[in-house]
Amino acid sequence: MQASESPVLAVRSLSSSEILSQGKDGLLNVWDVEYSASASHRKADNSIRGEQHTFCKCEIVRDGNLTAQLVVFAQGRDEIALWDLRGQQPVSVLKPSQGSKQETGFCTALAALNERHVIGGYEDGGVRLFDVRKNFAVLQERLHAEAVFGLDAVRTGSEKSAGRGFAVMSGSANGELVLSRLSASSAEQQMLMSEKGRIQLKVKEEGRGARARER
Repeated sequence: MQASESPVLAVRSLSSSEILSQGKDGLLNVWDVEYSASASHRKADNSIRGEQHTFCKCEIVRDGNLTAQLVVFAQGRDEIALWDLRGQQPVSVLKPSQGSKQETGFCTALAALNERHVIGGYEDGGVRLFDVRKNFAVLQERLHAEAVFGLDAVRTGSEKSAGRGFAVMSGSANGELVLSRLSASSAEQQMLMSEKGRIQLKVKEEGRGARARER
């Protein structure tokens, strides 16, 4: 099926029957992949016109349900848009701290931790943790000297354990990876950066793998 007239930037699974595609032209479409009565699959009614000419891939915000209903994508100079896929309406716009004179540049990478927290990587090498209920960054760290192009996160510990939180890996334009650990404060309901360290990757001479060294 023809998802876009421009290159497809990202494909995300929403449920067992629906996927979301993001085109380089900024168009986000929801597709019903179970419907295959014709040569081309049916396109669902809900589409979103996002930011054009971006390299930042959208991410799905999940709350533990099988069906995802929220999507985040880069918007404008430094903003992150949060949209409800059901109503085709913006839920909120996330921005770096208000009043800051520091230029962050464009949002170049995204990762969704849970239904409340989203991480954005920026051109200035900064990684910012947003609380979607407060609509602003609650934690900001300049982890890289160059633009952040890759972000991913995995939950650590259980919901009831004292060490619960997330391990966040960010990668930059100069080939550097940084591993950060976010710990959750249940009393204050906020995320705190408890540890960060740079990972240097060195490819083996035979080119069959890589070994990592933390510093």
